[in-house]
Amino acid sequence: MAALAEGLRLLNQADPCVEIMMQETGEQVILCAGELHLERCLKDLRESFAKIDIQVSPPIVPFRETISDAPSIVPAQQAQQFGAPKADTDEPTTKEHLPLGTIILHTPNKLATVRVRALPVPTRITDFLNKESQTVRAAVDERDRSGGEGAGGESGTVGDAFIERLDAVVKEAVAEGEVQDREFWGGAVERIWAFGPKRVGPNLLVNGMKDYSRPLWSKASASRPSRQRTHSTQPGDAEEVDDVDVISEVEQAIADVSIGDVDVGNARRGTTVKEYDGNINTGFQLSTFVGPLCGEPVVGVCYVVEDVSLDIGEDVDSTKLGLLSGQIISTVKEACRQAFLAYSPRLMLAMYSCDLQAPAEVLGKVYAVLARRRGRILSEEMKEGTPFFNIRSMLPVVESFGFSDDIRKRTSGAASPQLIFSGFEILDQDPFWVPTTEEELEDLGEKADRENLAKKYMESVRKRKGMAVEKKIVEHAEKQKTLKNK
Repeated sequence: MAALAEGLRLLNQADPCVEIMMQETGEQVILCAGELHLERCLKDLRESFAKIDIQVSPPIVPFRETISDAPSIVPAQQAQQFGAPKADTDEPTTKEHLPLGTIILHTPNKLATVRVRALPVPTRITDFLNKESQTVRAAVDERDRSGGEGAGGESGTVGDAFIERLDAVVKEAVAEGEVQDREFWGGAVERIWAFGPKRVGPNLLVNGMKDYSRPLWSKASASRPSRQRTHSTQPGDAEEVDDVDVISEVEQAIADVSIGDVDVGNARRGTTVKEYDGNINTGFQLSTFVGPLCGEPVVGVCYVVEDVSLDIGEDVDSTKLGLLSGQIISTVKEACRQAFLAYSPRLMLAMYSCDLQAPAEVLGKVYAVLARRRGRILSEEMKEGTPFFNIRSMLPVVESFGFSDDIRKRTSGAASPQLIFSGFEILDQDPFWVPTTEEELEDLGEKADRENLAKKYMESVRKRKGMAVEKKIVEHAEKQKTLKNK
């Protein structure tokens, strides 16, 4: 390990484009600019810097998780697969018809009840939040420096300008009919609680409680200062490399609300939601940083905290009350996860913009390679005065490994691709989809002869992270062949 650590240090010094990070599992992660760059770095590490044999995992490809407007196909199956506790169906409020994505959960000690509703964020708003992530970070830092007086404080110029632009984008989305609940989105901006994950992401936490008024981005929801990090646009910068930082922040937040910090006497005299404002935000940050599908960050989801009711009497044990802060964090996190799974989930794939220049005689082979790797042709133009065609396409990063060598081999070197990271695109396929209608069962059978790509990608990430996967080692035990030695 000492030789490996020293070799990684030398590699980092020799190549300014390389970043070295350590996961919480103890694995060293090398962040590179592309496949060829990664191969060269590993070769240098083995032969020049560390001079030892190393075991290398398959390349880590980032994904994102989001939801569609449709309800979940199999919500019970999803809840069972991910080990989620059942929602509180014995409450009087659950007997009425709840909106899609609404979840009610108790804390384990039954001292608090949380009601959370999830809504899909329109693409226009999600793109704006992704584009303005640095502005959100600057506004949060400005709020922290000014003492947490919210976006409307004396020094809240950055936050005020950002909120005005966000409000204009939301109004455009409402006017264009891109939202389902026009009444909610009409006043959502002024009730924003926080952004996530990492307090700057494209997810919203909105205050939907009628009896609880709070300023935008108040100090209570920002107990931890934001971290200044340089974000690369390379697709290899998977979010899990920051797990150690995020987990340490969460552990510190839970430690900050330990038993010794709770004034039990004041809590019994009248505990309010404001005292647990930061805990609710922490649960939201956790749920958006590690999604329920495969532990990847969530994108484009709005969580509305509709109610937080506290049932704290004079006879409550001080130990139970001291544990309430941490239990609210875990309960809000679980409520957000279940609200997410109430919709039909989707995976978002990291995409390359692929530019190719090839002569007419090899166009068919180029298209065949792109189709086999699930690429999508955007344009094809003939370069004036030459026999070459310029082809522009989109290629999933997860399918791009070995693409350059493959296309050069198929075209005998006549075509050479240039890959540039473009962003994330939704894979419009439910990872839990199975044939249900008579027509689907007739065409595909009970086991679905057509491969479910979303499920394939989801299970590959879950397997890499050591999470449970729905896979039978022995599918038909009675059909196995037993060999006897005679």
